[in-house]
Amino acid sequence: MRDLAGTDWEYTSINIDAPEHQNLARAVGRVAIMSAELESTVRSLFSDLMIVDEAWVVSQGESSDWLLKNCERIVSEEHRHEDHREGNRPELLPLLAECRAAFRERGTVIHSSWGIDDVGASTYIALSSKRFRDTRALEYSLAEINLLADRFAEVNRKIHVANRIHRNAILARED
Repeated sequence: MRDLAGTDWEYTSINIDAPEHQNLARAVGRVAIMSAELESTVRSLFSDLMIVDEAWVVSQGESSDWLLKNCERIVSEEHRHEDHREGNRPELLPLLAECRAAFRERGTVIHSSWGIDDVGASTYIALSSKRFRDTRALEYSLAEINLLADRFAEVNRKIHVANRIHRNAILARED
């Protein structure tokens, strides 16, 4: 991704249904699907961290930001107490930070309007509008968008592994 601020570029909207732009639609769709999978995993992680069967009731409908913030708080608080140092909790904090960074970029990819540079480059331009900020023009290649989807899948896998180790440690402690 390259910020186009201060460069000379021209933007033309695209018809996402046109055959030449189907790969963009597929790549953005992959980001949407893989980020939803990761959000579901973080929701499950929150419930597991709470160690209460009904914790899912609290997390339903909450944003990824809320889930990440509360998972980070729980993990950080448990590190302050000696009796909770078992399992793989220390590895969760950097994984949650990876999630946060990926979700931030997901927002740009999913919520931007997409176009092309009139010069005919092989990249796409995402016009991203954030609250209280000017609209930004960001240049993405299809490979970069697909790498973001792959990043969601990899973080999702790592959180599953860390959470499984954590659950096993809790079960061993209960025996």
